[in-house]
Amino acid sequence: MQQRPAGSRTLSTHRGRAVLSITRARRVAASAACLSALLAVNVAAAAPGERVYINCYPTSSRVAFPAFQPREHPARCNIQGEPEDEAHLVTLTQAHWSQWGTPSAVTQAQALNNHPGMGGPPSFPVHMRLFRIRRGCHGRLYYTRAQITSSPGTGALRITSSCKAIPIPL
Repeated sequence: MQQRPAGSRTLSTHRGRAVLSITRARRVAASAACLSALLAVNVAAAAPGERVYINCYPTSSRVAFPAFQPREHPARCNIQGEPEDEAHLVTLTQAHWSQWGTPSAVTQAQALNNHPGMGGPPSFPVHMRLFRIRRGCHGRLYYTRAQITSSPGTGALRITSSCKAIPIPL
């Protein structure tokens, strides 16, 4: 008996009509594609008039698990990347945002030196682009990625859209 390759089709008859039969591998692939399309509901675009936020880490907190502070085009923001540690923390000041609420918001700002005792200037200019809008805490839309360009170098951050933060010493 000759074997058919995976995903092949056969032509058979049912009640006198020609019927195209797709093998199980194709059916599974089609089901997986449908499932992934249904799971993509978290991908969001801002509808006209819908607000978009960024999670700012609280500058000081006395609770074990501080809540992020959702902000729109903040002039100052402690942007906490994932994983949540001090190496993934960018403190922006003097930020002037453009295109906020669109798929890509940009700013020219100052970033504070997180380790001033280790040398370097107290702050330096940065260009930051926020993108990848997703639904998060309380159904709000958040920017969840940042691309940072500065004189020390370039980098990227994954930004959480959750409500609670892991405390880190600032």
